[in-house]
Amino acid sequence: MRFLKSLLILLCVLVSVSANAQLKKSRIGNNSKQQVSLTVGVNHPVMELKTKHGANVQASYTYFFLPRLGLRGFADYNFFWGDKDYKAHLASLGAEVVFNAYICKSGRKESSTSSIIPDRIYLFGGVGVSGFFCNPKPQFTDGVTALFPVGFGIAWPVADNWNLGFEAAYNFTVTDKLDNIVSGKMTDSYPTLGITLTYKIPDARPGSTGFGYKSKKRKVCDPRKGCAITFE
Repeated sequence: MRFLKSLLILLCVLVSVSANAQLKKSRIGNNSKQQVSLTVGVNHPVMELKTKHGANVQASYTYFFLPRLGLRGFADYNFFWGDKDYKAHLASLGAEVVFNAYICKSGRKESSTSSIIPDRIYLFGGVGVSGFFCNPKPQFTDGVTALFPVGFGIAWPVADNWNLGFEAAYNFTVTDKLDNIVSGKMTDSYPTLGITLTYKIPDARPGSTGFGYKSKKRKVCDPRKGCAITFE
């Protein structure tokens, strides 16, 4: 009887260990050097004119020279509106330095494609140029200004090669004419908050077709000798 109890305990331990010892796989593309992102969100201009929430859209490409450090190029569009029938379109181009303050280095279960643990938490800052087109005229004017965005983001894995997260940024300008009201107190600026979808391009490997995909080359077999069987 004691033997049966010991055997039962041993079986329970083995089952528990085998259940926890599922195959692990790294997040595919987690260390990808190239990432393409699309962000959709809102802005709220900070200026002398009373304004309301507007739309923000940004497309970007990031290349990581190091696992924690990368360079991102971006193009974005912002729509402003407020009192006095004020409407403005702001189009920007620029570059940012991205620093991964946190990177998840653990794997996930073989059957899982997502995780509640963030894939990365990052900070960014950079410089750009913006063209603004305001209406109605002549009350409001058009122009060009330098742009200095700073912010942070968090991304979670939702599928192989895909991340979903959010970004918050504050965008400083060097002009006080976005609303055509010059008070001398501060230049016009605007914070943004958006949801970001990122595709992590798999890194290219030797003997691949590019971007991490293995080339499928069939070996020509001699029908008299047969083909060697290999396991990859």
